Amino acid sequence: MLLAEQERILTSEQNLLTNKEVYSTNSGTLFLIHDYGNIVVPSGGRLVYFSAGIELSTIADPNPTADAYFVLKVGGNAIAGKHISILSSPPITAWKKDTLGCIVWLNAGTYDVSLYGATDNFATLAVVGEILSVHQYGFSVGITSFNDLATSAFQHYTAASTDISLTINARVTPLGALKQAVYALTITCDKAWGSGLSVQVDGTTITTPDENGGTDAFGIYCYKLFVPLTVGSSHTITINLTLASAYASVVACPWILTTALRNGHSPITIDSPQLSTLYANLGSLFYDSTKDAYIGVPKGVSFGINDFYAQGTIEAGILSFSYTFTNVNVPDVSFIPDGLGGCIENIGVDTP
Repeated sequence: MLLAEQERILTSEQNLLTNKEVYSTNSGTLFLIHDYGNIVVPSGGRLVYFSAGIELSTIADPNPTADAYFVLKVGGNAIAGKHISILSSPPITAWKKDTLGCIVWLNAGTYDVSLYGATDNFATLAVVGEILSVHQYGFSVGITSFNDLATSAFQHYTAASTDISLTINARVTPLGALKQAVYALTITCDKAWGSGLSVQVDGTTITTPDENGGTDAFGIYCYKLFVPLTVGSSHTITINLTLASAYASVVACPWILTTALRNGHSPITIDSPQLSTLYANLGSLFYDSTKDAYIGVPKGVSFGINDFYAQGTIEAGILSFSYTFTNVNVPDVSFIPDGLGGCIENIGVDTP
């Protein structure tokens, strides 16, 4: 018997903005590349995600070295950033592409959206046109939602210490009980992580974020921290500021993915019979990133993917992962996905 559950709520999907035009600057200071105008977040607030294709290209130089800095602002406030570098890499005209994106909870309202950039070494930086579905570069803003979601809205923080506490309630899915949710902190600050800004998770100081936006040359520091934590109890993200201010949002959800470096995010305790087949689709959210799925457990001495009985990966698009439990004992292993910027869209199990 096949049982399935849609975790990304497709009926909630809505595009707020798509722009495929090309805009560029070669400013050495943080410069407005383009003001995209307003987005309108409906009543009650929504989970909003942003994705901008970005590119750095150098002038003709046999050994180009260049940096580009991007900052996304919403309602006039920095919400995310990205740093791109080219280090003496041929060919003579060198370029590098990346994606700037994030997911936050925005309260209902109208927000202006703009992208700023700066570059050095006489490089040129550009936003290049994209329609996400065909994986071209550009800028889009969308609304989405998930089952098992808890949020703290994007807002301004100035207090010396602020606790953001969220709980994902325990429940049973077709595959088994929920086990872990990823607590996703998106934060920008006028001081660097570890110097004016520190973050604690349940009282433990986190020394390194999962993504550093690298825009510090212009006094804006942009970070992401995506930490898997147990469901069924409250967990607290603490933002500590020393003569600093920050803008931040926290989104907690079992179906949001974190980095491979946090190997071990296990959203579900698998509870199905032997010879059953597990199914999961891993999709893109604010990055069309590489997505991985594993069956097994991280070993005491790890040899990477060789630790696991099954592994699936895809560099872009949707990873359709499945595994049939034959000689592997169901209670002894975990389903472990990763891919910062991605999500689990649906799950299912076919029992004998």
